Amino acid sequence: MKMKYILTILGILSLMGFSSCHDQEDYDEPIGYFKTLGGDMLPVIVSAEAGEIQISMEGTNTEKIIPIVFIADEEEKYHKTPYQWDVYEEEGTALIPSTVYKEAGYAEYPNSLDFGYRFQWATFSTYKPSGDHTGVLKIKYDENPTDQCRWIWVFLKNEKSGTLALMQEPKS
Repeated sequence: MKMKYILTILGILSLMGFSSCHDQEDYDEPIGYFKTLGGDMLPVIVSAEAGEIQISMEGTNTEKIIPIVFIADEEEKYHKTPYQWDVYEEEGTALIPSTVYKEAGYAEYPNSLDFGYRFQWATFSTYKPSGDHTGVLKIKYDENPTDQCRWIWVFLKNEKSGTLALMQEPKS
């Protein structure tokens, strides 16, 4: 049964990734922070148990940070206007990290794995060493107590962009 979920989800993600690609004809060239083929989306599946993962990102040497700009429960919310982002944040169906770090007293995006953005059942943070081209996205996630898959979409943007589609398996 678990394999059926995984195969179904992978099929959906592959279709979504290719249908939402940028106007790009060469799908063999990896792009974005996650160096994915056919678009800048990286699907990540985690188990129903609580855990933590770190994902490497490929930025540029000139970027000081690789910031998370928007976190939502549905991918299409990212494609709306910033005004609509504010509405989603008020509804609790999205999070704008700049709201969080400004409320915490930071003038700029904190480049630290110790400062995270909590949305629904997961916390996200990024770090990129100065002058290096690589960075890391850390994700801590809670146990999934339901018998349903659950999703979070994370959007990063600076000199490049990247989309992470995080899916958590249902409890067994």
